[in-house]
Amino acid sequence: MGDEEMGTQPQNRQEILRRIAGSTHISHAVAVRYHPDSIPVYFSAQGGCPYATFRQENMTTLAKALSSPSPYCNLRLPDDEDRRPALLPLAVAIAQNKTCTTLKLHDAWFTARSVPLLTTALKENSHLRTLSLDDNTMGDTGLVLLLGALLDHPLEKLSLHATGLTKASAPYLKRFLEKNTILTSLDASFNELGDEGMTHLGLALTKNASLQRLGLCVNGITNRGATNFAKLGLAHNNTLSFLKLHSNQITHDGAVALFENSCKTLAISLFWNSGASAKIRQHIGDSTASRINFG
Repeated sequence: MGDEEMGTQPQNRQEILRRIAGSTHISHAVAVRYHPDSIPVYFSAQGGCPYATFRQENMTTLAKALSSPSPYCNLRLPDDEDRRPALLPLAVAIAQNKTCTTLKLHDAWFTARSVPLLTTALKENSHLRTLSLDDNTMGDTGLVLLLGALLDHPLEKLSLHATGLTKASAPYLKRFLEKNTILTSLDASFNELGDEGMTHLGLALTKNASLQRLGLCVNGITNRGATNFAKLGLAHNNTLSFLKLHSNQITHDGAVALFENSCKTLAISLFWNSGASAKIRQHIGDSTASRINFG
């Protein structure tokens, strides 16, 4: 499409996002932060084209990219303390876009103050299937708001790496998983859910029949949490197929509990959990220990 077909070139962020919202090409949207003074946003069509980056100062190139069959666009947003004014047009774009199925908004976009913008947008968008909010400081308060918007949403995969979650989030995750029948993958690694969080998540598994993959790396989980999770949840669940618990404080007793209380189809990854490997192999034998990966 030539310049003459493009019409007036967009001159500001709102106009760019308005065009994004109306695009019929975009299937993936990724936002990551590489520099302290900028937050790039990448919009792409599945299948894609050779990787390209478009800066806000080059509006003509950016406008052309938005109209191409496979656009990869990078929009720099201000790094303000309160990003709600900058996030508002993005929320509108999310709400109105009808083709995006994968949305990744990483690093310092959404705090508890700005999560309502996202939840409002999600309630209007039933097309998303994968949502990643890694490295956002939404905390427990933001999570409660987010889960309320996702309860009846057809989302299948949710990633919440390093989002400031503590054990206070665990009861809300439990209630969400007990009621949700669609989500197949949840990754809440690099948080502080701890042993209490594992207990709540274990109880959730007794009622949840959709979750297949669960990531809880670096969450301060000890043998107590692993054992509670295994006996309360894994012992009564046949759906979960992959459990990732890297870099916690799970040793022999916790690993044995996870193994002995889970179904034979569950693969458990225990990378960097000191002291779990050699002893558990002696306890259960090398042949059956193959579904537990110690790295």
